[in-house]
Amino acid sequence: SQVTAIFKEGTDIYFARQLVNEKLQGVTSTLPGGISTSMGPVSTGLGEIFMYTVENAKDNPNPLSPTELRTLQDWVIKPQLRNVEGVNEINTIGGYLKQFVVQPDYAYLRSIGLDQQ
Repeated sequence: SQVTAIFKEGTDIYFARQLVNEKLQGVTSTLPGGISTSMGPVSTGLGEIFMYTVENAKDNPNPLSPTELRTLQDWVIKPQLRNVEGVNEINTIGGYLKQFVVQPDYAYLRSIGLDQQ
């Protein structure tokens, strides 16, 4: 996964990177073994500060799937980064989004006295 954090206009880029890096390091100890994160360079003048990746380490004996890596990003790392002062938005790119699909069995529902209305 690739994640882009967007900060409010006027935020000190280097201070913001320091805060985000501290949060990211704090989360790293809670990640499964073999998972690593890395920060990219300052990317643009439009407020995008950095990008990082969540990936399996090359020597990880039990690598996580792209779906598991994305879930880790969405439910563990991203909420922590939202707490960093000045973070305006976090965009995740990549991985596979975990989805749950509910498909009712209408025949069964009708058989127990429920209908589609």
